[in-house]
Amino acid sequence: MTGVDIEQFSFTRLLNGNLDWTVIFSADHALSWSQIRRHIFLLANKIEQSEFNCWILASDSPRFFLVGMLALIVAKKEILLPPNNLTGTLSETIQGAQAMLTDLDAGTNLPVFSLAEIEGEPEYIEISIESDAQFIQICTSGSSGEPKQIRKSLATLETELRCLETRWGALVKNKVAISTVSHQHIYGLLFRVLWPVMAGRAFVEENVEYPEQIPSLAKKYGELILISSPAYLKRMADVLDKDVMQNMVKVIYSSGGPLLQDTAIFYAEHFSLTPIEVLGSTETGGIAYRQQKAQEEVLWHKFDEVQIRRDSKNGVLSIKSPFCFSDDWYAMGDEVELMSAATFKLLGRLDRIVKLEEKRISLDRMETILSQNELIEQAKVTVLTGHRTILGGVCVLTEVGTQLLAQLSRREFSERLREYLADYFDRVTLPRKWRYVADFPYNSQGKLTQAELTRLFDEEPHD
Repeated sequence: MTGVDIEQFSFTRLLNGNLDWTVIFSADHALSWSQIRRHIFLLANKIEQSEFNCWILASDSPRFFLVGMLALIVAKKEILLPPNNLTGTLSETIQGAQAMLTDLDAGTNLPVFSLAEIEGEPEYIEISIESDAQFIQICTSGSSGEPKQIRKSLATLETELRCLETRWGALVKNKVAISTVSHQHIYGLLFRVLWPVMAGRAFVEENVEYPEQIPSLAKKYGELILISSPAYLKRMADVLDKDVMQNMVKVIYSSGGPLLQDTAIFYAEHFSLTPIEVLGSTETGGIAYRQQKAQEEVLWHKFDEVQIRRDSKNGVLSIKSPFCFSDDWYAMGDEVELMSAATFKLLGRLDRIVKLEEKRISLDRMETILSQNELIEQAKVTVLTGHRTILGGVCVLTEVGTQLLAQLSRREFSERLREYLADYFDRVTLPRKWRYVADFPYNSQGKLTQAELTRLFDEEPHD
């Protein structure tokens, strides 16, 4: 099924619809919408009989996740998505949760309902979803690692899905979505699961963990859309199959952080495929998009539905958007320069301006300068608190850097980096601790939190 009217992008239309198409490719078989819808209504009939209103939904499978989410919507329950599906997380009490819908061994004290297939035939009834009055709560750690619960209406999701189809519907039509990111967070939820289903397209159930999966998926399912993150795209650039990427992967989306310009240019030059970057957050939904080009600083272009403004005092970006959990202007943590009414340049996060020894330091600028050194492939700088506040540097080394580190002690190597930075920053502000890693500890969404960076400094490294 293709060509769904954008104005019909709604949960009511989807769940009442009797059209059929292949919606999920799972292992060696395909699942039709009628099969998925049957499972949804059987599960909804069971959930409706319960007394619980607020449900945790947890599944590693986007197929079962979709079934569970839509069953809870049919049953008019509120949905709560945990930040991850790890046993420790699911065993904790999440504020407001009364029951759990899962196919995992959760180890929780809450009543647990199974997502597994149910025998029988459901009672299909005409349903009307009051999308302004039904909500989904998304637990997110944010950049600091502190958990937050963001409550968004189904109407907010529907509006953003209509925006995506308006912007890129013709580009992705008749193509199958594959993904390296989890469906448990807003980016994966929208791009990997809900958008394909609303538009009458299909997605692949299995996660793309390794580059060699992509040729196999292309052979099975034809032209593909890759839903990914900056971390994956950078890590896998050199080992992806050039022929498949050029001929079978038609669109790449990237979110979770800015994509390095070198990585974007590599994909454009080697695969004739420039990733579409989407800027946004759990709180705001999508804000803007861009496609980077060689020798050119590409601006972020806001979505038509989003309003933007810059605070005259601190330069922070504020947005007002129908995709946002708040109806009011919402201040982001990013300093920007507005280039027009619709475009802007990101200058860095305000929470990455720190004060050390009475001196203001931009961690973003320090990372950029470090990454320009021939020894450093990528660098992150983080604040370490304790007896005194200092900076810590975490670096992925180039081949030259790796060879030099093998010849010197860690202390000598680190001192070379400090000497290099001393040309740009006051010595009292330079990183005092260093860690050298093969890759940064990104989470499943391709994000790098303050907590994960700080954890690298819990133990002293060994030479």
